[in-house]
Amino acid sequence: MDGMIFYWVFWGVWILATFIMRKRGLRLWMAAGCLIVIIASGITLHINSYDVNAAFILMFLIGICINIGSPLIKLFYHTVVNYILMMLYFLYHCYQMYDPAIRLIVPQWLFLMVIFGTIQMLIKPFRFRLSILLSGTCMGEGLKTVIIQPKNDTIGNYNALDTLAFFILLAVGWHVLNWSLNFLQQVINKSQVPKTKVGRPVERD
Repeated sequence: MDGMIFYWVFWGVWILATFIMRKRGLRLWMAAGCLIVIIASGITLHINSYDVNAAFILMFLIGICINIGSPLIKLFYHTVVNYILMMLYFLYHCYQMYDPAIRLIVPQWLFLMVIFGTIQMLIKPFRFRLSILLSGTCMGEGLKTVIIQPKNDTIGNYNALDTLAFFILLAVGWHVLNWSLNFLQQVINKSQVPKTKVGRPVERD
């Protein structure tokens, strides 16, 4: 992956928000956010002897900000799930470094699907799922780059941006699919409700 998924997803969302969605506050935030992330993807920041992609930092902050205002218990639970995702991501890439044959058994796309399925089971609301996927993946990518590839790669390179975009695509796609199925179920239920026929009043002599 070389950034193709990232640009396809974010440009697609920007086109959807700019030309198709209704004129609401969400439309403006989505369009502006996607455009800022796309522009930031070409900017590299030098932080404490490490090169960090600016779009990577933005998506990590977005994932963190979604959880602001959550109850303390829920925040603690989401933090635990975040660390689970971080360690899964890190251990997969760590094992891949010592035994590249794991790519033949568990290719990266399948591993990402497993992570997505795990988050689907652990976290229910859509916005919190998206938050965990963004922040947990960013934490895992940062840990992987710092420990396995110190000073040899950019934290949040195009492979990492593709991974984040893939998770966003999965999360949004699953959410839209669930919404469509629920809407279809409601239509079917309404169509099955028997309609009472109103007859003419009986005339009495």
